Amino acid sequence: MNSYEEAIRKFTQAINNNPNDSFAYAFRGEKYLELNRLEEALADTSEALKLEPDYFPAYLTRAKVYMTLNQFEQALADLNEALHLQPNYLEALSCRGISFKMMNQHKEAAKDFCEVIRHAPDTEDAELAYYSLTELFLENDAYEEAVKCANAALQIMEESRTYALRGEAYRRMGQNEQAIDDFSAALRLNPASLLACVRRGDANMAIRRYENAIRDFSAAIRLAPDKPVPYARRADAYIEMKLYDKAAQDYSEALNLDRDDAFLLCARAQAYRCLNLYEKTVIDASEALELDSNFILAYGLRGNSYLKMKLYEKALCDFDQALKLDPQAAWLYAERAEVYKYMGREEEAIKDYSEVIRLKSGDFVAYSFRGDLYKRQGLIDEAAADFEEARKLKPAGETPRGQRL
Repeated sequence: MNSYEEAIRKFTQAINNNPNDSFAYAFRGEKYLELNRLEEALADTSEALKLEPDYFPAYLTRAKVYMTLNQFEQALADLNEALHLQPNYLEALSCRGISFKMMNQHKEAAKDFCEVIRHAPDTEDAELAYYSLTELFLENDAYEEAVKCANAALQIMEESRTYALRGEAYRRMGQNEQAIDDFSAALRLNPASLLACVRRGDANMAIRRYENAIRDFSAAIRLAPDKPVPYARRADAYIEMKLYDKAAQDYSEALNLDRDDAFLLCARAQAYRCLNLYEKTVIDASEALELDSNFILAYGLRGNSYLKMKLYEKALCDFDQALKLDPQAAWLYAERAEVYKYMGREEEAIKDYSEVIRLKSGDFVAYSFRGDLYKRQGLIDEAAADFEEARKLKPAGETPRGQRL
C-alpha cells in the first residue's frame, strides 16, 4: 500500500469514527486529487464545506479539482472564497491567476501573478508567476515583455520550460539564432522536451537550415511517435529540399494519426502534385474539401491537377469557386488563364492575366503570357509592350515558366 492509499485509509477510519470530521473529509479529498480520483475528491471536499462552510483548505482543494476538470468558473468561485478567508495566500493567488488565464481574463490573471511576485520575490512561487506572465505576454503577441518575464524567471531558477518559452518569443520576433540557443538550453535540461525539439526545428526552418530541422523533427518523432505534428513538420522540410517522395511519406504518417486534418491532406496533395501524381492530388484535395468546403488551396490544387489531366471544364469549375472565395488572389487568375488558353478562350485568358498584373504589378510571367496571346491575335503593339515590360521585370537568369501554386 503506497503512502496516499495509507493516508486515505486513515482518513476513512477517522470519518467512520466521526462522520462530522470536516478535516478528515478535506484531506482525504486532497489525497484523492493527488491520485487523480476526481469524483471522490470533489465529493469529499464538498462534504467538508457542508460541515464547515468557512474551511479554507477544502475551498483550495476543491478549486484545484475544478481546475483539473477544466471547470474554471467553479474553480474561480472557490478561490475567491479561499482568498476572502486568507488574503494573499500564494497558492490560491497562483491558482486564481491560472484560472483567469484559462478563461481569457488576462488582465485579472496578470494582477494575481504580480501579487504573488510582490509578496514573495525570488521564490519558487515568484518563478512560476513570472513563467505564467511570460505565457500571457506570448498569447498577446507582446514578445519583448515575454522575454523580460522569462529572464526574471530564469534568474530565480533555470527551468527547461522557461528556456523553451523564451525561445518561442525570440522565434516569433524573427530572432532565430537566439531562439535556437534557448531551445538547445531547454533540451540540455530536459532532453525529452517535445516542444523545444519541434520549435528548434521550426527556427532552423526559418533560416533554411533544413538538415538541422530534419534532425530536430526526427528527434521529436522518437520522443512522440504518436503525434502528427513532428511528421508534418519534417515533411515540410523535405518539401523545401525538393525531396517530395519523403515528404509524401511523412504526410501519410501524420494522416494515419489524424485523418480529419484538411491542412495535412492539402500538404500531401502538394507533394503528390510535385511528383506529377495528379490523380492522388485530386483524391487528397477532394477529401480536404469534404472537411472544409471553403479551403481555397484545395480548390487550387485540384484545379491545377485537372488542368494537367486535360480535364479543363473541371479545372475551370474549381478555379471559379476558389475565386468566389478570394477574388483578390492573383495566382488563381493566373491558373484560370492557363485553363482558358488550353480551351481556346483567349479573350478570357487575357482578362485573367490582366487581373494578375493589376493585383501583382511585378509579375513578369503574366506580362509574357499576355504578350503571347496578344501576338496570336495580331495585336503587335500590345504584345511588344508586354514583352518589354516582362524584360524589365524579369530577374536575371530567370525565364518565364508559368504561375505556380
